[in-house]
Amino acid sequence: MSALWTIFLARLFDPIGALIALTIGSFGKSKWIILIGGLVAAAITDWLLIRMERVDGFAIGPFLAGLAAFSLWSALGHLAFRRMMGKVSK
Repeated sequence: MSALWTIFLARLFDPIGALIALTIGSFGKSKWIILIGGLVAAAITDWLLIRMERVDGFAIGPFLAGLAAFSLWSALGHLAFRRMMGKVSK
């Protein structure tokens, strides 16, 4: 359990995945974009880790930890976009 917590925190502070998730989260007006942003960012960062041979292969536990962490970043991007659009339209 502590290993997944460590992976979650590592993915939460990963700048590449956070930037991807923030960007995708700020694109859409509907809330489903939050999950899509987390999924895409988790897939890209896992792919990069496998290609750079930092991990041996795909594992579902670290992927889900990354999905949760990057969904938080995507939600922050979505919230910032909605707040910005709300202030611009008034």
